[in-house]
Amino acid sequence: MLSNPFALLRLYVRGKAASRYAARHRIPGMEFDRFGRKLGLRLLMKGFRAGFSYLLNPVSITRYFEFSFALSCLPEHPTQCLDVSSPRLFSLYVADKNPRAHILMINPDCQDISQALAITARLKITTLHGECCSVEILSSRYETYDCIWSISVIEHISGKHDDLHAVKLMYDALSNGGRLILTIPVDRRLWNEYRDRAYYGMQAEQSPTGKYFFQRFYDKTAIWERIVAPIGQEPSVIRWFGEALPGRYMAYVQRWMHEGYACTVEDPREIADYYREFSTWEEMPGTGVCGLMIEKKS
Repeated sequence: MLSNPFALLRLYVRGKAASRYAARHRIPGMEFDRFGRKLGLRLLMKGFRAGFSYLLNPVSITRYFEFSFALSCLPEHPTQCLDVSSPRLFSLYVADKNPRAHILMINPDCQDISQALAITARLKITTLHGECCSVEILSSRYETYDCIWSISVIEHISGKHDDLHAVKLMYDALSNGGRLILTIPVDRRLWNEYRDRAYYGMQAEQSPTGKYFFQRFYDKTAIWERIVAPIGQEPSVIRWFGEALPGRYMAYVQRWMHEGYACTVEDPREIADYYREFSTWEEMPGTGVCGLMIEKKS
């Protein structure tokens, strides 16, 4: 589809229309939508084909809320920052708006880091760097960062060094008063999702049926047991966002896996029509995301 200019144009027009619709309905995260589309154009003008994805689908579904939430939790003047495997658009945005911030992106997926570094090189961004490594590297970086964010990541970590271990490493790597910003998927119960193949190029835990661990969906109890308890610090901020009709998100995932961009260009409209913020987890009827900001205190 991306090689057909007419199909691309149709997708672009649909995506822009969905974006305008979402802006009228004032969904969260529209600053990232605008930034991502401009970024896509800049990359295409520099001959970088990856710009197409930002032009068509700069922000993916619940990332509209997640990016907005993470931005609202940043320190006023972030300096030493760490991005643990988040979708790179967020760090690109923070680097653009905070030219004095030093941001390090880490990710065990070397292909992902390589593409991120190619983008920063094309755009001549000098304050954003990357390392292909796992969160384990933080065991030697105690009290180093004033802000760490990990957007929709820890739910994918399983095995011997799981989400509990990763969150503790991130918290320990914060300097006193630093902020840890996390977003995770939530549902009415804790459950694990398995898929037919391993994603992200990583070795994934397998189920007895031979499928590969993809992610876990947390409930409120699991959040406190797996994220809050290991670090012993209550969240300073916690917010909830999700589907207004049970089953809407899972139906979307099936459409996305089958249709690709033909589905995802409508993400802004999807969020505007079928998702909203809730005051508590108990109010949520189904699947969504939780945003947490935890400040390190001595």
